[in-house]
Amino acid sequence: MSGLWQAFRDAGLLPDPPGDEFCLPAPEWGCDVLDSLLTIWRNRERACQGAATRSRGRVVRRLEQWQSQGARLTWGVPDAAVGRAWLGCRLAWWPQGVPSGRRIGLVSSRLGRDLSQRQPWFAALRTACLHVDARHDHLVTAQSITTQRYVQRAAQLFGIEVFEIVVGEDGRVGSGRRWGHAVLGSGPEQPVPRPRVSFAPLPASSQPPDAPFLVDLPLADRAVVALSERLIVLSARPRGNVQRLVDQRLQEPGFPAASVYLALGPHLVPPDFAQPWMASGAVGWHLHPPVSEQGDASPAPWNVARPRTRSAPIRKLPHRQDWSLLTHWTRQQAGPWPDQSPDDYFDDLILDRGGADHSALAALCRIVRTRRLLATNTLIRGGSRMVCFTEVPLEQLPHLRAFRSHLSRWDFELYGICIDRSWLEQSGGCPVRYGEPDEWHRLPESERPYFQPRFSRNRGGEPVDWSIEREWRHPGDLSLEQLPADAALVFVPEVGEARKIATISPWPVIVLPSGTSRY
Repeated sequence: MSGLWQAFRDAGLLPDPPGDEFCLPAPEWGCDVLDSLLTIWRNRERACQGAATRSRGRVVRRLEQWQSQGARLTWGVPDAAVGRAWLGCRLAWWPQGVPSGRRIGLVSSRLGRDLSQRQPWFAALRTACLHVDARHDHLVTAQSITTQRYVQRAAQLFGIEVFEIVVGEDGRVGSGRRWGHAVLGSGPEQPVPRPRVSFAPLPASSQPPDAPFLVDLPLADRAVVALSERLIVLSARPRGNVQRLVDQRLQEPGFPAASVYLALGPHLVPPDFAQPWMASGAVGWHLHPPVSEQGDASPAPWNVARPRTRSAPIRKLPHRQDWSLLTHWTRQQAGPWPDQSPDDYFDDLILDRGGADHSALAALCRIVRTRRLLATNTLIRGGSRMVCFTEVPLEQLPHLRAFRSHLSRWDFELYGICIDRSWLEQSGGCPVRYGEPDEWHRLPESERPYFQPRFSRNRGGEPVDWSIEREWRHPGDLSLEQLPADAALVFVPEVGEARKIATISPWPVIVLPSGTSRY
């Protein structure tokens, strides 16, 4: 039994029941085996009669349609000298055929949650795209790799074709047949949006890749590095997948010379990696301090406000005994704003627009500028969208601040807006009711959004008493258009920030005393 026959059988691509007459010679690496598969189906169609023949005939016609439109089913990867060592002997489905342009891969270690702090990384991505020949080159990406969503969006912005790699799940029961069903189950009448190759899981009898030291690395990462004629490394960290893959690629004689480019600079490829890699043939690529190439780049948040004749006053923090306000604090937004699409957010990052700043200060500027608090259902049982406040006096809030390990962030930062309690009540705000978790089921539907279990436990098993937050909630977005100037105040921890936000705020601004801003 040949490895190709076994691969066809594992993928469920053979007629049922398969027979011994389907023995096939061992194929050459990278050759098209779609003709072999068609021959099998045509022979079985001629040998059988009845309703089953009609079903087999449909498969034959579908495969013939794919073939006439340029699709290829290959044993391995054409024109990839090291593909067998890195990927193993497996089927590859190319619904649009094998693309003829140069394949350029961009790889990176993980970026972390705060993308607004990765401007050099996005500058490197942007610069790389600007130097791609959009007429002939393809940007290579794959499911689940770090760069996938950013590369796909950058390609749209700069008019570059994307070549997408889809990988099967090695070792998963039934994964081969799921892959084969996707090949036979989709027809040419369902166009594939971009050039793509889909790799089947390794056949059960197949040998692992010739480079066993790569087997434990994700197949998607291996495939991008193996199939890219030019590889651009945007960042790397010690003992990560990128380091191991680049190390190995630079040792392989089958790859083109000087085909690995390293983005050099802070938060990119560090000197400890760059120096030995360049000694092995990689090319260093220095980026100057990023300057936006876009003429319509957004200015800083405090410079896009509604026209004001004068700045809001900067005042002292009111005494606790005079406190009659409810506080809504802001925090850094790791991702799009609640009313922002992912594409718009990625555009800000990739094009170096001012909107890429999603810090706590930027969130506050956005609230002041739009005169609106956006509701969210994060951590709200039942999924109701709410705006949350606390009646704890502002000077006491820093003592309540805690790092929430299950969220990987602090629960709040010292930026926000305080609103008169009576005004918020008239606008629909209500205090939260604290109780035992099972009380939620006994409450009327209208009261459930205002319920919060009083106690929970953190990862260390210690109890957390949520009632100390003295929370209030407002259902849905809260418009601040009619909020009087004397019914609210905005707070920040630094004098410089207060002066900036005062230029766009209709409400007084206070600077938290130095004792509260140390956190």
